Amino acid sequence: MAQWVEQQGRNAFMTLSVPEASFRLVQAAGRLLRSETDTGRITVFDERLINKFYGKSILASLPPFSREIFPDWLEQPQPLTARM
Repeated sequence: MAQWVEQQGRNAFMTLSVPEASFRLVQAAGRLLRSETDTGRITVFDERLINKFYGKSILASLPPFSREIFPDWLEQPQPLTARM
């Protein structure tokens, strides 16, 4: 499919991958919040939503949730840790 999209002169990443990622994020939010009285928190650790040009379109696909962005965390590389 990506090859066909590119043959049409379009960007396969923006045409296929970004909408798919948006759909999956919205679907996950929908599974978390089933009614107006439900509450929850969605935490995304992928800073590409903030740092890359396509991140704004993915965030725009979500309902108008309140958002917190932690710029201090984004500025410094964080060590990888595992919890057991």
